[in-house]
Amino acid sequence: MNLNCCQTRPPPGGVSLVEVLIATSIGLFLVAGSLSLYANIRRIESQANMQLHIQESATFALDIISHDLRMANFWGLHNDPRHLVTGNSGVIYCRNNDVTAWALQLIQAIELNGSLAPCMNQPGRNPHTDRLTLRYASAAPAAPDPRYVQIHTDHRWGYLHKNGTPDPTGMHNPENFQLLIHSYYLSANTPTSLPELRRWALGSNATMRNEMVMPGISAFEVSFAYMRTGQLVWKNIIDSNPLLARITLTAIGIHATETLEHTASRIIALKNLPASAAPAGDLKGDSNSPASSPPT
Repeated sequence: MNLNCCQTRPPPGGVSLVEVLIATSIGLFLVAGSLSLYANIRRIESQANMQLHIQESATFALDIISHDLRMANFWGLHNDPRHLVTGNSGVIYCRNNDVTAWALQLIQAIELNGSLAPCMNQPGRNPHTDRLTLRYASAAPAAPDPRYVQIHTDHRWGYLHKNGTPDPTGMHNPENFQLLIHSYYLSANTPTSLPELRRWALGSNATMRNEMVMPGISAFEVSFAYMRTGQLVWKNIIDSNPLLARITLTAIGIHATETLEHTASRIIALKNLPASAAPAGDLKGDSNSPASSPPT
């Protein structure tokens, strides 16, 4: 008798086509999910990096303006612009215009939305944001340099010069400093189509030069605090001697088709308030001999 005829044969090895299709579909689904998750993570990371970048941009711009505000009305060895003779500064130019009278309004060390140098009245400037001009002397003494407008001063008085050879006659332990003038404004006409915080800065050859401070700044607001009847009052004009300044900036950035923004504000104490006492003597003097007219 043949017993093999009744034995059950084992099924053939491998998987069926249906099983292969099911496994492939599951694998593709998992891969697609992983790719989608990775893309979302990259998008979120890129958005977070852009947000961090615009926050850093606003902070950096605030740092620069804050430094200028703290230094405003610092004139080397004193903080009274009425004790400065300006006659030897020469002519200061901006876009080939003589802006000496505007530039040397040192009595207005902080100027908000006031008279502007002709160079600032240019196409592309955003007329709906504030303009801030700050005037002061460099924090550290500077070597005499005929390329720059400088201030030679002692603790009582000083004079501006642009000849590289300051005259110490009539002075007690004088030092030499650089004259700095920075006029901040927003420009809407830029190559990147993003607004920029820019400034006109007094540079070499007594020329105001246009500088880009930070791209992507879309709003720039300035206000000042005064003490009135025992309370702080904030104003957007210069009224007498302000105690504090508040700067608010909005930085923006483009992420894909989305515009991100960050608004930052900072309050700065104004250190170099004008002296309250009237100056002694007339310091207008002779522009050819500034050291001949020290205060009495």
